[in-house]
Amino acid sequence: MRVTRTNEERRLHRRHGETKEEAAAYLKQWSEAHREQISEKNKAAYALDGKERYQKNKEARLRAQKKYAEAHPERVAAVSKAWREKNPEKVAFYAESNREKNTDSRLRRKYGITLAERNALLEAQGNACAVCKATTPGNKKYGWSIDHDHITGAVRGLLCHTCNLALGLLKDDVERLDAAIVYLVRSRRPKLKIVGGIE
Repeated sequence: MRVTRTNEERRLHRRHGETKEEAAAYLKQWSEAHREQISEKNKAAYALDGKERYQKNKEARLRAQKKYAEAHPERVAAVSKAWREKNPEKVAFYAESNREKNTDSRLRRKYGITLAERNALLEAQGNACAVCKATTPGNKKYGWSIDHDHITGAVRGLLCHTCNLALGLLKDDVERLDAAIVYLVRSRRPKLKIVGGIE
């Protein structure tokens, strides 16, 4: 049941709302005068349990949250960061309980592939690094590294941490990689002492 005010009550509300104390006193007086109407309204609103109320208004809540987050990104980030710092146990529990879901979300966001697609790619590689054929990723936190073209963003394969780091340090430069191979091969030859220097 909706509680409505008469024009006189609205005028009184505006007139008595000039200060915080006056507004509080008027609100208390008005609430006491309309206790039964307020009680009926609250009963109707709370007839459902918390979960049912949330589901009933879920879309509206999500729209409101999204709108607020877009309007106040710095504030939302600050509040979120403060909460995480204050509740490390809850953060760790959530991360562990939703590991696959979080991994899938991160892969979609960063590389445009799903967790299922990543697993299929790893299986196609023989469950090993595409370069050195190592069977362990070498990265405890994220597992296998997603190697991708930094220009097009296309995923090329899954690498162990060491191989991915090596390609990154060489800037994915094929000529530099070839030069490194030539250097390593040449350094394996026995060194011969000759007049004027070393071959």
